[in-house]
Amino acid sequence: MKVGIIISAILILVLVLAVAYLSYVAKRSPSIIGGGYDKALESEGKPVTSELSNNTAFLPESKENYKASFNESSFLLQSPSKTILLALPQTLKEGVEKYVKLKNALVSVLDAATKDKNMYILIKVSMVSNPANPNGMCGAGEENYLIWLKVNDADRIVESNYSLYDSCIESIVMDTNKSIWSGEKITIVSDNYTTTKGLRIYYDYNHREQGLKIEETRLNNGI
Repeated sequence: MKVGIIISAILILVLVLAVAYLSYVAKRSPSIIGGGYDKALESEGKPVTSELSNNTAFLPESKENYKASFNESSFLLQSPSKTILLALPQTLKEGVEKYVKLKNALVSVLDAATKDKNMYILIKVSMVSNPANPNGMCGAGEENYLIWLKVNDADRIVESNYSLYDSCIESIVMDTNKSIWSGEKITIVSDNYTTTKGLRIYYDYNHREQGLKIEETRLNNGI
């Protein structure tokens, strides 16, 4: 009789502790319903995913919350809370389209956040090097750009910069061992064998307003 009472008491205690633990976890876990994305998007000083890094739905690699594309003269950015259509500066369009036809490119959104009424967007744009002749020179190669945009509260691009960081056509090779895509700062290390110069590109999530910092160096592989 006593043994049965003790076992019942233990089971009740385990149940109470389990309920308390689940309640604690629920309070600490970020919600994926009702504005979680908006809080990340509106963060002032942290990467978009900083508070939601345990939820894969919010990781930049998933691209589930950001949809982006180009047409002949505009850039379209879609989020769960907002869609904006931005007219492209002619200098940006002409510069990037030297190697990549924007309307046919694969676009990945790496960052999108607002600070002081301005929105800062970082995107990666990729395209095959020679789509017209896949069996020809660079037919299996790629052209890859990073593009940074500063957008004001009237949804106009007021500042931008970009860099080609990996290219078959220009013989630019990114060093995957030295390049860093995670954390609070992106660092890309590449070698340009056409100019025999090295290239370093930085993007700081804590200072988005600075855009891309681009430095020319010696060849990073020491040749």
